[in-house]
Amino acid sequence: MVALGVAALVSLPLAVGALPARSDSRSAGELVEAVRRSGAAGYSGYAEAVGGLRLPLTADFSTLTDLFGDRTRLRVWWRGELATGETGLRRDIEGLWTWEYERGTALRTTDPAVRLPRAADLEPGALGRRLLSEARPAELSRLPARRVANRDAPGVRLLPADPGTTVDRVDVWVDGVTGVPLRVEVYGVGAGRPVVET
Repeated sequence: MVALGVAALVSLPLAVGALPARSDSRSAGELVEAVRRSGAAGYSGYAEAVGGLRLPLTADFSTLTDLFGDRTRLRVWWRGELATGETGLRRDIEGLWTWEYERGTALRTTDPAVRLPRAADLEPGALGRRLLSEARPAELSRLPARRVANRDAPGVRLLPADPGTTVDRVDVWVDGVTGVPLRVEVYGVGAGRPVVET
């Protein structure tokens, strides 16, 4: 009986994850509005970002090569436009605080004129909000819902209208309750696989 009980408890999350996702009746525009408002929703979790870009390895841009050409693991604690974690970032009017847990240090800096991407930029909520922030209604369409992080996640697709873009499409699956993006896939022009997914 104990073995059956343990087996049932262990298999329950797998069974729930295998359930088909329920969609909702919101339009693509309504989903994007929920995403834009989701910065105030608090959440925590674990995310992985996988980059499929093949960038040259140079001493000046080794962090970019790792970020967009490899796997980045993120533990996220988000509280209203404040991402924290083992490396936390906090922006205020005077600049940026960077807290590094491993080193036990806090560093105060100002953002350079051209800021390079950081690992925190690939967190699904932050990336989804950024990519959909200026989307126009004509560029949006709905995608079938998926189960992401054991949640029903309706999907929205952004097809950029700018003829000079190198992005073919951006697919985002959103928590149906909070509007927080749970999964983001970015496809380059002519690419069969995402160049970045998180």
